[in-house]
Amino acid sequence: MPAPAPACCSQAVLNLAPRQFARSRRSAPTFDRPAERATRRCGVTERRRELRGRAPAAAASGGGSGAAPTEGHEHRFVAEEDPRYRRVDFSAQHAWEARRAFVQCIARGEAAVDLSAAALHVAAEDDALVSHSSVQLPVASYQQRLQRMASELAAELGGGGGGGGSPSPGGGGGGSPSPGGGGPSGSSEAALQAIQAYLYGRQRFRVASRSNLPAGAQVDHPGVWERASHAYLNEVLTRRQGTPAALAVVLADLVRRLLLMGAIDFAIKIDCRDLGAPPRAEVLPLPRDAVVRSDGTVLNTCSTEALAELLRHLKRCFWPFAWEEAAGSGGGFTAASRTFLEGEADAAMQAISRTAKHRLERGIWTSPGAGDMRRALAACERLVLLQGDACPAERRDLAALYMHVGRFREAKAELQAFVRVSAAAGAAPAFSLGPAGAVVTTGGQSLAEQALCDRLLSLLAGVEAAAAPLALEEALAVPPPVALRDDDSMLPLTW
Repeated sequence: MPAPAPACCSQAVLNLAPRQFARSRRSAPTFDRPAERATRRCGVTERRRELRGRAPAAAASGGGSGAAPTEGHEHRFVAEEDPRYRRVDFSAQHAWEARRAFVQCIARGEAAVDLSAAALHVAAEDDALVSHSSVQLPVASYQQRLQRMASELAAELGGGGGGGGSPSPGGGGGGSPSPGGGGPSGSSEAALQAIQAYLYGRQRFRVASRSNLPAGAQVDHPGVWERASHAYLNEVLTRRQGTPAALAVVLADLVRRLLLMGAIDFAIKIDCRDLGAPPRAEVLPLPRDAVVRSDGTVLNTCSTEALAELLRHLKRCFWPFAWEEAAGSGGGFTAASRTFLEGEADAAMQAISRTAKHRLERGIWTSPGAGDMRRALAACERLVLLQGDACPAERRDLAALYMHVGRFREAKAELQAFVRVSAAAGAAPAFSLGPAGAVVTTGGQSLAEQALCDRLLSLLAGVEAAAAPLALEEALAVPPPVALRDDDSMLPLTW
């Protein structure tokens, strides 16, 4: 039996802090570590000598990285400037594919649109714009998550279809619906209550506010107040919290999948008139055969206004100018137009804009207080594609952003379309009370906004307008971007 250690030695070990004790164990020398360190130092030294000798020669030939060394100074090798350590930027290709998929979804019409797929393609496009990732957002994975939720719910409702796979093209997913609607008590109302209890109780989905902007206020940058994650459907499925419009899309998609699997025998209608409150659903007196088609599609009974509300939320989140939330105001059009016509008067806003531009040029996400021109422009374009001439003010806002990015031909076409549609509508003048007093609205805009539109059109008098304003046909005809592989378009590797 070995002799016990002296008390003084054990007490000294116990007095060591845990981090110091771990460091003393790591620093215990072994027989092969000195040789390994010497070999590693020799390898690093040889590699440095090789790079130092190669970089000046490559720079002198014009194909290397970094600037040529100056007299008396040693050349410093920068790996980010070496074209061998750069990758192709696929963000434009991924954004084009996501936009095309979104347009194909909404081109089917409101009766056949897949709202969840369209919302996921919106998130995929914005992710490609800001992340510059070589991998697309996995839209199919989030659709499988929705399918798993529907399969679990179908098993609880007793309608079969609990296999977890995709719905069959014919619409029968593993059993005929039970009489009276397929609910636990055989009634459609009870089944709808079970669906909502599963979504808000079992899955713990929470409803966020429609907007955090103070009512009737004017803020310098609305992105400080809003959260974009509440409108991206992939974030909603992950965080289980979203705006009422986002949860309306999730609820409608669950019912659509349950109809395809044959778990229920009724359709629902979601009230989208008041998207400031949690979505409310009611049973429609339509049997399953009336809403499920032979090609495997389901009649959409949720208005596309829910998708438009998601896009408006994203538009406010990334709008890079001031925003007015007062009644009768045009949102951010006034500030965007005045900034283009007169410049930014506030020195603080000028500093924020310069910082945001510098961060964008380096591929860094902009701060919420500076907005994001790319994602705001994408949200405005998708709103115009979704609503068209039904909401002409979206064309006017899109034209203001086109002016800031230098797309003057498209801006003139959108402004002309806005004026033409507003004049054809013939809306009567309306009066409202704003922060500055009474506001007179005519033709869908106030007199001050109408004056700004006239100034923009007069400024574009010598510019030839685009062939046509933005529409679904033109969006589907956009060719894919050309993948450039020159040094200027390639991105440095993420170390």
